[in-house]
Amino acid sequence: MKGTDVAGSDVRHGRRFALVLVVALVVACAVLWRSGRLDPYVERLRDREAAAGPAAVAPPGGLALPAVAAPAPVALPAAPAGTALMPESVRRVLAPSLRDDDLGRHV
Repeated sequence: MKGTDVAGSDVRHGRRFALVLVVALVVACAVLWRSGRLDPYVERLRDREAAAGPAAVAPPGGLALPAVAAPAPVALPAAPAGTALMPESVRRVLAPSLRDDDLGRHV
């Protein structure tokens, strides 16, 4: 056929095929997810991630780790325990720290 661009036609067909393939994969994944068929795989991944945390790894033999102590407070409470904080009280307590030039004008 005179005047047809074979290379351009192949590129267009390749793009269409890629688009159809991506749409088909997205639709298939959505159907599997909505039908619940992916649930066992998702649960298996969640279990694996939960077991892979640092707490799941035992310390080496012979190493005695101390118990975690409660940290010391870094400042005195702004209000007695059980009372609601007033916005003006919070502003008054934070004002000296927020005047620091290193923080910039946006603070």
